[in-house]
Amino acid sequence: MRPTALRHVQLGAGVFLTALDLDSAENAQQLREQVAEALRQDRGVLGLTKGGGALKCRPIVRHTQADGLRLPTPGATFVDGWQVTLTGTLVELRPQTLALTLPGAWLKTEGQKTTLRLLPDLNRDAFVPRLTWVGDTLSGLMAFELRNALCTSGLSITFTDRKEAVLPFTFEAHADTQEEVPLRLVFLE
Repeated sequence: MRPTALRHVQLGAGVFLTALDLDSAENAQQLREQVAEALRQDRGVLGLTKGGGALKCRPIVRHTQADGLRLPTPGATFVDGWQVTLTGTLVELRPQTLALTLPGAWLKTEGQKTTLRLLPDLNRDAFVPRLTWVGDTLSGLMAFELRNALCTSGLSITFTDRKEAVLPFTFEAHADTQEEVPLRLVFLE
């Protein structure tokens, strides 16, 4: 084993945040402070999760079909696009979190009563500008940031006797432009 191999092992479940600015952190300590402040103020925290999460960044590949081409070859293989998703399972079912899982939902609070309503169409507000997962490594922090994340799994709560209710989610990234995949991976020491 290489002496530095364990420095890059990811540890723990991490945290999902919707209001984190990765550009303002120059090192792991600054990002840790931002995450701690977001958790302390309950600002942009997606919610308590169970079972961690998963990032998938899958190219949508097309192979040219032509006479004589029996195998995929460089130059005849193209990436038509990317599918970028961040998934997990929430156990914290607060109104703000539920609204994020229902594209186009809006909240109305009157006193101690909060009502969640759905709109039939999507507008720009249905997308989370930045959905970020931050996790520890032995050398610092790593972060995955999806741009314009939209929850494509909708609301599906499972409740069971003597267990916590669970809400699995899948957020899919959407591009601002056609020149850049709406995913950023950041490593800070």
